[in-house]
Amino acid sequence: MKKTMKKILVALLVCSILMMSGCTSRTESESDPRPATEESSDTQAENEEVIEEEEPQSSENETNDEDQQPSGSETSENPDENSASTQSADADSFLYENSELGFSVQLPSCIEKNAEFTTDTRDDNGETVNIVSVTYQGESGQANILTLEEMSSQSWENMQKQNGPIPVELGSSENGRVVVMYPLQSNPFEPGTSDADVIDQFTKEKAVISESFTFLER
Repeated sequence: MKKTMKKILVALLVCSILMMSGCTSRTESESDPRPATEESSDTQAENEEVIEEEEPQSSENETNDEDQQPSGSETSENPDENSASTQSADADSFLYENSELGFSVQLPSCIEKNAEFTTDTRDDNGETVNIVSVTYQGESGQANILTLEEMSSQSWENMQKQNGPIPVELGSSENGRVVVMYPLQSNPFEPGTSDADVIDQFTKEKAVISESFTFLER
């Protein structure tokens, strides 16, 4: 009987030992995921560090893009500069000033070397009209290309009531004087000649006459 009890005790002891060893192995197996988790977290941290290291590169790309933008803006400024230079070229002119009649005006420079100015008068119902004629002396001949008239405001009113071509008013002064312009109606020179080319340019730039007209201070 005692031997049987000893066997039972030994068997229980063996079972206890086996159960304890099983629990230990289970505990160790359950503890295994923790290092794996730590390893994965470390891997994730390393990935985040890699991403953070890559972000400055994108900022450098953005900086490069920003550096490239000014060159584009400089290119967009060029048309404005070209436009300004064209306008200044179109506005190239020279000054004609008549101190006796009290006015000045700018004329297109294309006729400057070949222009002659003559003055005359005519009577308008007892009023004197002062005439300034601009004659172009070309290679193939000469022609009147512009006429300016200075008169009283009363003569100007009478002229507007008459039949015929009405000149362009350039300005009227405070003391009742008016200056008008008879622009050129057609090119008097043979098409294709250098003289015709000059007069065509003069016609295109004639706006400077009315834009620049002014009375002289007295």
